[in-house]
Amino acid sequence: MRRIPLIALILIASAFAACSYITDFVVLNGSDKAIEVRYQISDFPGPFRAPVTPATKAADELLDGDKPWSELSPSQYGRDPESRTVTVTLMPHSALLVERVHRGGMQVDEADEAATFAINELVVVGDYGEIRLQGKQVRKAFVPESKKAFVLMYK
Repeated sequence: MRRIPLIALILIASAFAACSYITDFVVLNGSDKAIEVRYQISDFPGPFRAPVTPATKAADELLDGDKPWSELSPSQYGRDPESRTVTVTLMPHSALLVERVHRGGMQVDEADEAATFAINELVVVGDYGEIRLQGKQVRKAFVPESKKAFVLMYK
C-alpha cells in the first residue's frame, strides 16, 4: 500500500516532464544572395553572451530533427559586448539558429516567454531590403513551422 502513492507521484512527474520541449527561433535566408543578420541581446545580469551559439543548417534540413546544427566558430560571427550585438553573414538557402526557448508544457505562458526571450532587436539586411524589429515585435515575427521551429524568412 505504501508504494501506491510513490508510483502515482512518479507517473504524474513523468507526465509533466514528457510535455516539455525546446523551440528553436530561426532566421531563414530564402533568397539567392547572402544576407547579414544582426541581433541585440537583452541586458541580462552577467557577462555578455549570445543566448545560444549561432549555428546553421541547410534550409531544407530545418525540420529534420536528425540533422544537427553546425555551431559557428567565433571567427565566423561578430560579437560586440559594448552594444550587446551578434552579427552573422548567412548564405543563401540557409537557416540560422538565434534563440532557443524551453517550453514547459502544452500551454505557452506568453508573459514568461516574453520576459525570458533574450533578443530585443533584430535586423536582417540583404539585396532585397531590410527587416528591422524591436521589442516584442522580434519574438512575434517568427512564424511557427512546427512546435519545435519558429521561423523568420528573408526572401
